[in-house]
Parts: sequence; C-alpha cells; structure tokens
Amino acid sequence: MKRVFPYTLMSLLVAGATACHQVDSPPRAGFFVQATRDAAPWLASGTCTHSRAQHQFDLVGQSGDAAKAEVLSLSFVLPAAPQRAPVQALPAAWRVSVGYDALIDSYATADGEGLPRVEITRLDTVNKVVEGRFEATLAREKQWTAKTETMNLDKGTFRVHYTEVP
Repeated sequence: MKRVFPYTLMSLLVAGATACHQVDSPPRAGFFVQATRDAAPWLASGTCTHSRAQHQFDLVGQSGDAAKAEVLSLSFVLPAAPQRAPVQALPAAWRVSVGYDALIDSYATADGEGLPRVEITRLDTVNKVVEGRFEATLAREKQWTAKTETMNLDKGTFRVHYTEVP
C-alpha cells in the first residue's frame, strides 16, 4: 500500500500539469521594432507614447545594453478618427551610446532624402497597440564624419504598446 500512494500521487501531478499546459492560451506575440539596416537584420524592444492633443506617436526601438545601446526614434501623426490615414511621418533619428548616455554615433533624417515612409497596419485603441511598416534613409551627422554617409532602414516593422499623454 505504501508503494501505490507515491505512484498514484506522481501520476496525478503529471496528469494535472499536462492538463494545465494544454488549456493555456498560446503566448502573445511580443512588442518589437525591427528592420533591415544596411542589409543586416536589426531587432529591438519597442515602446511608444501617443499625444492625444497632437495625434502624434513617438516610437522608440532600443537594442543592446549599457556597453552599447542602439536607439531608433520614429515619430508620426495620424489624423483624428475616423480617417486614420494618411500617416504624416516626422524626422527620424538613430543614436548609438555607451552607458546609455555617452553618445558615440548618430544619424538623422537625410537632407534631400525626405521623411521616413510609415504605414499603419493596425491600431487597437482599446488595448493601446499600434502596428505598422516603415522605411527610412538617415544621414550620419556631421559631428562624426566629414563625408556623406547614409544608413538605410528598410523592411521595417513594429508592434508596440503605447501609453497616452495629454
């Protein structure tokens, strides 16, 4: 009798764990910003704020750590509901820093290249999620080089949760 109890208890625990695993909902897709940067893939965690008064979204994608962090800032304005299109892109910026505060390289919207192209594919105002695609050409800022150097971000996509500010 003593041997039956541990086996019975173990089988109930395994069955219970399996049953719980089967009824769990599938994991939700993460929040991210990604693009192909000069033909190399780039993936970052993403955050966003939405100014209700200006209908402006300020999206930030950040990868790396304190040793070296890369940050993409992308902003756009959506018309008031119910239109939601077209999207008005604002200047974009790319910053590389050490220790999160010592700037070691930067790019910004290139003169003559125009503003980034941004397309919103989904806006969920209940759960505060915005998804979309983007492309941008950024120029290395003059403090880092005397030459004209550009960075191309293409095939960019994002899915971020946004917080609202007045």
